[in-house]
Amino acid sequence: MIRPRPLLLALAVLAALLTPAEAHRLRLFATVTGDQITGRAFFVGGGRPNGATITVRDAGGRVIATVTTDADGAFTLRPDGPPPLTLTVDAGDGHTATTTL
Repeated sequence: MIRPRPLLLALAVLAALLTPAEAHRLRLFATVTGDQITGRAFFVGGGRPNGATITVRDAGGRVIATVTTDADGAFTLRPDGPPPLTLTVDAGDGHTATTTL
């Protein structure tokens, strides 16, 4: 039989260990409107990466565009290539996120 107190304590410790990592997780949102891609990078829990590099790759993995985020983590670009396109944001210190359009 499992004792409730040790189980609850173990779950509380596990939750405490996982929360800080999630708080620094980087996300990338992008959308296509006509020939333009707009989007925003942000950290879960708050914060936006200013000056992070967004790299756009075509289906073959070739870099077709790069742009940096503004103070709000936002970016706009007109890629020179057809979909699917893969966007990757690199905010430094191992913080990266990728999305495919």
